[in-house]
Amino acid sequence: MKFSYQWLKELVPHIPAPDALVDLLTFHSFEIESVEKKGKDHVIDIKILPDRISDAGSHWGLAREVAAVAGVPYNNPAKKLSPSIFGGKASASLFSLDVEDHAVCARYIGCAVSNVKITASSQKDKARLALFGMNAINSLVDFANIAMLETGQPLHVFDMDKIVGRRVFVRKARKGEKILALDNIEYPLDESMTVIADDAGPLAIAGIKGGKRAEVDMHTKNILVEAAFFDSASIRKTVRALKFSTDASTRFTQGIDPNAPQPGAARLVDLILKNTKGKVVGHIDYNPHPQTPRTIALRKEKADAVLGTSIDEKEMVSVLERLGFGVRHMKGPREILLKNAKKLVGRPYYFGASAMYDAPRRFDCSSLMVYLFRSIGSQLPRMSYEQYAYGTPVEESEILPGDLVFRERAAKEDDWKHDVGHVGLYIGGGKVIDASSKKGKVSLRPLKEFQKEARRYFGARRVLPADHTPHY
Repeated sequence: MKFSYQWLKELVPHIPAPDALVDLLTFHSFEIESVEKKGKDHVIDIKILPDRISDAGSHWGLAREVAAVAGVPYNNPAKKLSPSIFGGKASASLFSLDVEDHAVCARYIGCAVSNVKITASSQKDKARLALFGMNAINSLVDFANIAMLETGQPLHVFDMDKIVGRRVFVRKARKGEKILALDNIEYPLDESMTVIADDAGPLAIAGIKGGKRAEVDMHTKNILVEAAFFDSASIRKTVRALKFSTDASTRFTQGIDPNAPQPGAARLVDLILKNTKGKVVGHIDYNPHPQTPRTIALRKEKADAVLGTSIDEKEMVSVLERLGFGVRHMKGPREILLKNAKKLVGRPYYFGASAMYDAPRRFDCSSLMVYLFRSIGSQLPRMSYEQYAYGTPVEESEILPGDLVFRERAAKEDDWKHDVGHVGLYIGGGKVIDASSKKGKVSLRPLKEFQKEARRYFGARRVLPADHTPHY
């Protein structure tokens, strides 16, 4: 992935010289593929693996990384962008949004801007895009590419007046549908592919390429800015079927931040308002399951053991803060565990729920335990029988709040090959919190009821040491 040194320098004024920066990143963060001097700039090609694309696959993200490892200030542009830039909710007469393929599209932001004035891009923007092999088209299209390179979020701009019916659909393509794309090639679509469409048919191939029919041109006056989060596996499958990829599809398939649509769209709207005299007239933000900030507990002893070294506690906190994390000292992890568990009582049960993507909206028994223990820095195996094997046996007379209790499933399934099938969290006072299919929710109930709900009770296991030390 390529980066402009001068662009990074705008964000990190005290950035090391290019050669020193290469050494710094090589030692701390990434493998450098090449460095090429182009005019007064240097283009640095960095091998960023997929697990770091979401946080470092953009100029803003890499600048934060550079500032953190160099110990210098970072001028974070994201702090200047507020969701209020999108204006109020769009009226149905302005445009509507219907996300039918919600399994592929977890979030979609559409922001309408009126009375834009499109021009040719500045020489600076043209030169900057040329560094990345991008041709300048017009100010709007170029702003979308610049905002993507800055934030890492793929973006698209539609001509609002070309959207038939002013209705936008995110749906599966229909049998026999085709789209004439921006590259003037007509692509056949099938039912496995997701498209952005209006009443007349596809406007874009979701996450990959826009279509000609709603293309922005020099006559465009009213636009719809799009920023979305699409499922990486679905986009990858479509790319393989169509046999081409784009900058946008590459980012989606490698995995972007689920929260990236908001700052990405805000940055693009910000550029449009500053340079085209446009006016925001409304927006729609489809975000049924918001990704809430997560608390990650970290023990110094664990970090030292994993890294094979010893880092001063103050330096560890400083590094995390430079990377943008909020850091606080957590006292009493056991008490926090129990407090968090009680807050979840009443949440619905869902078999196969993911601790990462379904929590904290819904749980099954073992995902509830994974979610709760992750919040205090303990990583449990996924399945209940694995959690049973992971823990240390505890006598009934010695059970403590925070211990896990295990039994058979209340309704044993034919393909279940393990005796242990259900887990709960003992919270003291003879009470257990568990996500039960029979109850249909996370419930607080007597341990005796938990034990008798199935034929066999397997006892308690401890995964949180009695003298568990504080975390950061």
